[in-house]
Amino acid sequence: MLVFGAEADLAKTWIAGNGSATDGLNSLDYSYDLDWLGTVTGRVGYAADALLLYAKGGLAAGGVRSTLTPTAPLPAPQAVSADAVATGWTVGLGTEFAFSENATAGIEYEFVSLGSELDYSAGTLDAQQDLHIVKLGVNYGF
Repeated sequence: MLVFGAEADLAKTWIAGNGSATDGLNSLDYSYDLDWLGTVTGRVGYAADALLLYAKGGLAAGGVRSTLTPTAPLPAPQAVSADAVATGWTVGLGTEFAFSENATAGIEYEFVSLGSELDYSAGTLDAQQDLHIVKLGVNYGF
């Protein structure tokens, strides 16, 4: 049997990263924090007995805080920070198994691609974040 559905989720995250870049004369360190992540997706799947296999896709958004810290030329300018809502897309695959009429368990893989242009006092920076997420879940319906 073919199954269609939709879902929305919102999560607090502790995803962070950092690095450095140079163009020969100017050098800087950067860091970012993804504070929250939300998705709105459509799902299409196939249900056979107690097993559901599905694919999903839709919109993604996340709250990004980033900081640029110049390290050259010396004396280096002060660090600058920016907050933005990064938007993008998501796709994924999953499976869910019904143990009883009310209880299910499943696993899902989701790829999220977020992009954002961050505005700083010294200019803009294109920020791209790609996330690979695996979710395990147990559900009980009342």
